[in-house]
Amino acid sequence: MRTTVQLRIREDLATEYPDVYTPEALEATRALAPLNEARRELMHERIQRRRLRLRERPPLAFLDPADVVPGTGLLVRDAREGRFEGSTIPPDLQRQWIQGTGPAAKPRASVESSLRNVGYALLSGADGWMFDGEDALGQVDTMSLDSQRSLRLAIHRDAAFLGAA
Repeated sequence: MRTTVQLRIREDLATEYPDVYTPEALEATRALAPLNEARRELMHERIQRRRLRLRERPPLAFLDPADVVPGTGLLVRDAREGRFEGSTIPPDLQRQWIQGTGPAAKPRASVESSLRNVGYALLSGADGWMFDGEDALGQVDTMSLDSQRSLRLAIHRDAAFLGAA
């Protein structure tokens, strides 16, 4: 059974970011959207556990070795002892990468100025850059979209990126 999800894009962001909200990106988002419910449930459970710890101050506890790791068929004991088979690591992930730990855009800056963040990372001598904006996206409401735009321009070797780099 496939769940149909209605995407909501706030305000006029779809018209301001047509290069980010491409038909392909929207289709991928629609395909992934049903997974959001499980993520929301897990986050709710996490918040409840944190509230309980704050209120009752129980000691930290670890999963029982006989338990199954949530979301898997793997026993905690087997995971701890390394008794499991993982998938093969793809060649792209076996290379040396530099990790960007901030956004791929500057807050409220022009595209050209923002592209310097990506350019500096890619000109470092590493063979790639992994963007991680998880803790850097709260400062501006369109920062994730600006970062996606910068990354897209870099990947496609757009003239704006090449000029900034």
